[in-house]
Amino acid sequence: MRKLLFIVLLSLSLWGVQSRYASPHPTIENPRHAVFQFSVGDEKTASKLLSYIVNLQKGYEPGHIDVAVVCLNDGIFLLKKDTPFKERIESLTQSGVEFVACENTMETKKIPKADMLNGLSYTKTGMQELIERKLSGWVYLLP
Repeated sequence: MRKLLFIVLLSLSLWGVQSRYASPHPTIENPRHAVFQFSVGDEKTASKLLSYIVNLQKGYEPGHIDVAVVCLNDGIFLLKKDTPFKERIESLTQSGVEFVACENTMETKKIPKADMLNGLSYTKTGMQELIERKLSGWVYLLP
């Protein structure tokens, strides 16, 4: 009886693990892709965004999700050297998260690349970056 109960519980737990992913299941060769738009100058929302990214990384096995954050408009503050989130951004960058700065926003706000964090990617227009990623199969998210 105990052996049967163990087998049933094991089967249910394995079924639960397998069902948490849609098909095809994410792998290192075929990871999920999530792109966040960040366009607000609010530190509380920025903190939530960074926590969401950490939670995504915890939810997937290592290497099974690619995450990018496109910062534009007032959200560009997140990627400046004087951001209060510098350590968290650098840590996420080291874990593979891509942070993308909108050059149009930087030009409008007169922010030179010298004022930005190291390790960023740049795009001429943030909205175009979001469109192209979405059309390439990336899931579009807002914090």
